[in-house]
Amino acid sequence: MMKRILTMLAFALILSIAPVQADASSPITVFVDGEKLEFTNDPLLENNRTIVEFRPIFEALGMSVGWEQATQKVTGEMPGTNITLTINQTTAYVNGDAQQLDVPAQILQGRTLVPLRFISEATGADVSWNQQTQTVTIETVISEEEDEGLAPEVIDIW
Repeated sequence: MMKRILTMLAFALILSIAPVQADASSPITVFVDGEKLEFTNDPLLENNRTIVEFRPIFEALGMSVGWEQATQKVTGEMPGTNITLTINQTTAYVNGDAQQLDVPAQILQGRTLVPLRFISEATGADVSWNQQTQTVTIETVISEEEDEGLAPEVIDIW
């Protein structure tokens, strides 16, 4: 009896200290420059690609958003970058150049979803995926002109 209790306690202890790992059913979390994005509907995995609502990701990347109901096109614009995707089409356009998508833009529960990595990388951002925590981290790239304007002034007092 005592051996059985000790075995159960040991098993419970092992389970309590084992690292917690997210599985495929865990919600996907998206961060842009350290800020967690909020979505009406959780991001989804489709064909090993994360798809998210277009407005929050476009706006977090500094893009203005557009939607053309008649043509089912979603657009995102920022200085130097124009992205156009059409619902259920695997061809998107970045600055007028055709790009193949692994997963097309789509409408789900009244929301337009777009492939996260494609959108982020088209703006020049760096994207990383952590399978264990189901987390996407996006770091935007600051141009040299912007960086120079943000750098603190250095004063030589010697």
